[in-house]
Amino acid sequence: MAATYTVKQVAEILGYSTNSIYTFLKEKRIKGVRVGRGRFRIAQPELDRLLHVSKNTPLIAQSVITPQENIATTNLSGHSGVSDIVGQSVENVLSIGRMRLGIPNIFVWFIGISAIIAGLSMYLYNQSFSGTSVGSMMPILNAMRTLFIGGGLGILLANIFGGLNNPWKKVFTGLLIIAGCVLSFFLWRTGDVDGLSIYGTLVIVLTVTTIFTVGGLASFSLYLTFLAISAAVVPLFGQNDPHVIGFLGLLHLTNWEALLLFAAAGLIFSILLWWGYYSKRSIYWVCTWVASAAYFALALWYADGQYWSRSFFMVMVGITSLFAAPWESIHSTTNRKEQLTGLAVYGIIFGALVVGIIIVGVMQVNVLETLKQENTNKITYARTSVEATLSSVESTLESVATNTDFVNAVSSRDTGELNDVSRVIFESNHNIRRLIVLDKVGNGVNLYPVGTFDQSNLAFRDYFIQARDTNAPFVSDLFTSLADQTHRSSVVISVPLTNRDHSFAGVLAASLDLLAISARLQQIPVPTRDEYVSIVDSHGIRIVHPETALIGTPADKNDPQLLGITGHRGIANAVTFNGQQALVVYDTVDDVHWGIAIKTPLSSVYKLTNTTTLIVMGAVLVLVILATFFLQGVHMHLTFKRREEEHSP
Repeated sequence: MAATYTVKQVAEILGYSTNSIYTFLKEKRIKGVRVGRGRFRIAQPELDRLLHVSKNTPLIAQSVITPQENIATTNLSGHSGVSDIVGQSVENVLSIGRMRLGIPNIFVWFIGISAIIAGLSMYLYNQSFSGTSVGSMMPILNAMRTLFIGGGLGILLANIFGGLNNPWKKVFTGLLIIAGCVLSFFLWRTGDVDGLSIYGTLVIVLTVTTIFTVGGLASFSLYLTFLAISAAVVPLFGQNDPHVIGFLGLLHLTNWEALLLFAAAGLIFSILLWWGYYSKRSIYWVCTWVASAAYFALALWYADGQYWSRSFFMVMVGITSLFAAPWESIHSTTNRKEQLTGLAVYGIIFGALVVGIIIVGVMQVNVLETLKQENTNKITYARTSVEATLSSVESTLESVATNTDFVNAVSSRDTGELNDVSRVIFESNHNIRRLIVLDKVGNGVNLYPVGTFDQSNLAFRDYFIQARDTNAPFVSDLFTSLADQTHRSSVVISVPLTNRDHSFAGVLAASLDLLAISARLQQIPVPTRDEYVSIVDSHGIRIVHPETALIGTPADKNDPQLLGITGHRGIANAVTFNGQQALVVYDTVDDVHWGIAIKTPLSSVYKLTNTTTLIVMGAVLVLVILATFFLQGVHMHLTFKRREEEHSP
């Protein structure tokens, strides 16, 4: 009777994997006898035929499945370190009709998907791009979004359809390196130390692995090592980085405590990771699982801070860390169903990340549209309030200007009478801070409440000139007053005083209580959103602002609020006084040509509640973890089948 051989024995003799032999049996390229569920025997004559065929025409030439020996791997046994793909071909080739698809190695998959996800995430509002220094680089950042998406998609397609030696792979890799360098420069320029460490180290690893032939798992492990090392460096150089300050505050650590803690943890992690890679597979898997948990947590923290691009990137780092364990078995299989299952799972995960980005984007758009409508109504109310205040003061002054006794008191400089009337005016209108009386040549006659004139004649003031020449009320722009030697910034409403014969007798003016008016206006916005009301006069000088130190200073020349001076109304994006990107709803105060605006920092507009953030990112992470468990189950199933075959008689 001719001798028979198990699948494992035939695989060892021919130099193929057991999965390849099972595939050949299924495709009838090898004749075997089934002796049980999943167990076959190959007779000696069939083995002799296969040996003869393999010398002349390898079985791979007869099949669309690439055997594992055509792929260079690290020279490690299955029970020592991990088997890593480092050769010139893709990990596997799958035939769908006439289409031959290769599954890229884990680092290529990570780079391609991460670039696409990062590019898509950059269409969301990101706190990273909210500073004043971003403005000049926005055209470059807009181009980078397209470059990341196109480069990531290109590097994936180049590997899937053309193998690791496809020349287009190097082209797209080069584009991603350039985009990464530009992003790193931008982060360095804005002082974003933690972002620089995340993306800068990836650029270094990508450059190294492009120049030298390195396995997929080794490349990703190198990146994890760099991240662990940079975690210790960031607290040292990021002492002024608000992200680092916030993160260390959350952990209740000083910069030096964080440096020592992260340095020790990073060193231990790196040693264990590479020991596991070369010698102990189980240690390697544990290290990658620990890394995945840490990066998923970091992704949630970044999401809460609205660093969405970085958050989704951290999710990809966590996903790839989780997939490191089942990747070897899933991608070494030659079973078509198992290959399609793996590709489907990867597609679902990619789809989940894209859906997560879309959900955040839709939420941001809806919140922004709601805020635009809300603040449009608020600015109308604020403008009406200002106009009512001016009209109220003007009416109060006009009612006194027609009082003959008051006009006579001005001519006779009867301060007693002037104070009595002024007290009534002052107490009846809380928008007035001080009353000023000037005679017909502009000399100061009286101040109420009690005060002193720094200069006796104020005939040069526009509020005197305009009231005298137009014989009508006048509202001034902001100016520095000449009373009490305080150099206070003031806005004055003045009315002319006339005698019975309608001759000009002087001016009655009221200095507005800008602080009280501002305090009332600041109650219109929502304090929790850090939004505020701002008013500029017809020359663009701030009249009302929550920061009193800025009153009297000119608004930025690019501030859309200045459009209100020319009678325009609208909505625009601009930068606030403290350098934050903001939504600005602006309007005009009729008759006086002032610009009024409500400004809301975008960081407050787009800030999701903790619950919403957890729901969005939590749903993505749950789906990812479930998919990982599924792949891990497939991995365990394949391992069980191999061991069963190895021990079969």
